Amino acid sequence: MQASEELARLAEDGDPTPLVQAYNASFHAGYVGIQNEGAPYFGGETLEFVVPHDLEYPYLTIAAMAVNSNDCFVALNGVKLEPKAILDGPGYDSGSEENNELCSSIPGPACDAVTGNARSGNGEGFVHVHRGFFGVGDLSQPGYDWRNPMMRVEMDMM
Repeated sequence: MQASEELARLAEDGDPTPLVQAYNASFHAGYVGIQNEGAPYFGGETLEFVVPHDLEYPYLTIAAMAVNSNDCFVALNGVKLEPKAILDGPGYDSGSEENNELCSSIPGPACDAVTGNARSGNGEGFVHVHRGFFGVGDLSQPGYDWRNPMMRVEMDMM
C-alpha cells in the first residue's frame, strides 16, 4: 500500500500537521492531538501521555517520525483500547524516499550541519518494515540497526 502524502510528510519531515488535519476531517476521528514536548526522543526513552477514552470510538492511532532517517516512522493504526494491553510496533518505511542515508535528505541531530531536507525520490512506492541504516551515506552517527520493535505502547486504562 502506498503512503498518503500526509503520512509521507510525517515520515520524512516529522511534521504531524497534515496527518492531524486529515484525521480531523474524517467522520469517526474521535480525539486527535499532538504530543511533541521534549522531542526528539531516543531509544529507551519513555513518553507518557493521556488519551481521553471514548466508548463510541475505543481505538488508538499513533504515528511519529523516526529522526535521522529518510522516511522511517512508527505507528499503530486503529488498535482497540484494552486495559493493560502492551503493543509493540516495528519501524516502517513510508516508501516515499530512497534510503540513501545522505544528510541532504535527513533531518535530525545526526545531520545538524545540513540546511535543507530535500526529498530524495526513488522510494519503493509502498509502506513496509524498515531495514535500518548501515553507514552507506554521510550520517555522523551511522549504524541504526533496529530489528524491531521500535515502539512499545502500554495501556493503563482507569
